[in-house]
Amino acid sequence: MNYNEVKKYICEMAKKTTGGGKKEDTCQYRGDDRYCRMTTNTSCKKCEFYSPTIQATFTAAYNEVLLAKRAYDTNVALAKKMKKSFAVMAKRLETAEKMSEEAQENYQKLYIAESSMVALWQDSVNSYE
Repeated sequence: MNYNEVKKYICEMAKKTTGGGKKEDTCQYRGDDRYCRMTTNTSCKKCEFYSPTIQATFTAAYNEVLLAKRAYDTNVALAKKMKKSFAVMAKRLETAEKMSEEAQENYQKLYIAESSMVALWQDSVNSYE
């Protein structure tokens, strides 16, 4: 960002911070009798020389930093929560994998047992004939 973009951004933040965006309340060129020291204007309407006071700038920047900190803290908390959720899901998948392997082993044992029973039955039938 160049200087003009930063200044424009700070001006917009300062206008929003004043509640209602009144230039008259935060302009550094405002005189005591609401007369503009930069121009001969008696109001801030259509003025291109608006520049916020240092107090308005600091207030706006402070509020912006607070918003960014809240967003950061929220993101960190969400990342921790997601990390825990992923760990739980990984354990569940691991358990499911083990159960699948055990089921496969049991199926193979049952298949062998069934084959043996069929073979024994066929031998017993053949021996009586």
